[in-house]
Amino acid sequence: MTFLLLTVTFVLPSPMAPFPRVLDHAYSPTTIAAGSMPLKPPSPVADWIGGDPERPECIGALNWMLYELEPTDVVASWWDYGYWITTIANKTTLADNGTSNSTQIAQIGEMFMSNETRAIEILRRYNATYVVVFTTFDSNGNDIGWGDEGKWRWMARIAGLNESDYGNSTSWNDKGKNTVIYKLMTYGKERTIGSSPTVTLNNFVPQTPDSYFSQTAGSPKAYGGAIPLVCVYKIKYS
Repeated sequence: MTFLLLTVTFVLPSPMAPFPRVLDHAYSPTTIAAGSMPLKPPSPVADWIGGDPERPECIGALNWMLYELEPTDVVASWWDYGYWITTIANKTTLADNGTSNSTQIAQIGEMFMSNETRAIEILRRYNATYVVVFTTFDSNGNDIGWGDEGKWRWMARIAGLNESDYGNSTSWNDKGKNTVIYKLMTYGKERTIGSSPTVTLNNFVPQTPDSYFSQTAGSPKAYGGAIPLVCVYKIKYS
């Protein structure tokens, strides 16, 4: 068993790489440099940090937040992205990898798993001005699972909610489709692949320049068959 584990980890090649993983890992980009996707694409994933020569129009979500948001803005996101937003975008977040306040993380999870009315109550309590979501999907709009579409169950669990109340591993039910996390991901995904939006946003601004989408509408770029998308929505309280 140990031999097999070591073989898989260090000897067999990584996806899209012709040589052993131990060599591939030596110069593989960090998770953020890979656009939070567990693969090493042949060109940079610009959706978080920008820098793709094939997508000069994409400055990356973190650079957009750095230059376009006010110093006093507060950004709500799942804790995974908190350090990136704090250190690169230089904006205040509600949680990051070092947050020890489990109650606050639970509140963020509840916010994402709530309808807009309840979510706004939570966001107002923290004086949040923007919400960030990250999702991955294929050209047909099918979820890949590397973004928040694969993390919402943890949002529900940490918030003390029953994840089965929102759907199953393959589809959302009506309650799930009314959650903030579903609506923000779905609106961004449908906009990106050129479909007519099937969700209505009442408290989140989807139009530029107030909000940001890392992919060009109707002309997305895929990496290994996966389209990454970072959406930064401005919160509308009234």
